[in-house]
Amino acid sequence: MNGVWKAYNIFHYIKLAGIWISGISVLLMMLMIVYDVTMRTLFSSSIRGGFEIIQNYMMPLVVFPGLAYVYASGVLPKMDLILERLNKKQKNNDFLYVIA
Repeated sequence: MNGVWKAYNIFHYIKLAGIWISGISVLLMMLMIVYDVTMRTLFSSSIRGGFEIIQNYMMPLVVFPGLAYVYASGVLPKMDLILERLNKKQKNNDFLYVIA
């Protein structure tokens, strides 16, 4: 039983780290976009590769670290809830139960 609580505490710290990483990434992304737009508007220059930096580095840092918190909080619908709302023909499809 003690090992389960230890694992749960470790997962809690992983969730907190993910939230902080996502939050800081959002803040940095906003600052970078505001700086880029301001520089383009006032001085007709922008950050070289700014779009690629945001697309390839910042967006994954915003989305993926926060997924542990989202899954643990139970915000996402469970597959059972989706399967209950299907009609009989769709429920008989074995593929749906393989992915559930």
